[in-house]
Amino acid sequence: MSQIQFRKVAFGQPGLKPRWTHGNKEGVGTAYSGGSRIWFTIFRGVITETYFPTVDRPQVRDLQYLITDGKTFFHEEKRDLETTVNRGSDHALHFTVINSDPAGRYSIIKEVVTDPHYADGRWEGRNYQVNVRDLDQAGSKAA
Repeated sequence: MSQIQFRKVAFGQPGLKPRWTHGNKEGVGTAYSGGSRIWFTIFRGVITETYFPTVDRPQVRDLQYLITDGKTFFHEEKRDLETTVNRGSDHALHFTVINSDPAGRYSIIKEVVTDPHYADGRWEGRNYQVNVRDLDQAGSKAA
């Protein structure tokens, strides 16, 4: 995995002003193990916050797909798709998220669950991998 280099001034700065995400969540989750230090929330079919290494340290604001055919449409998962979120069990914080194109061209199906055997968060897909620990400068130093 590539290393993230930290700079004193962000490229493209000043960027957008920080703001809160929506409070009306469809899901909130963490692992059952005390060894896992990651929490997440779901809104409109996307992971809207990820907290690591503590619940007061947000690391990711939105984790979603951007979809296009390169010519006729560009979709943002959170804004343009129809969403269904189901809990996988009454006894676990596991969610199945289905985001579908209103025109019926495609659907994205995601299983969102934290692994109790890992202390960091990891999302994998066909062509991507995101590690929350890599996004936190102090993640390896935090208790």
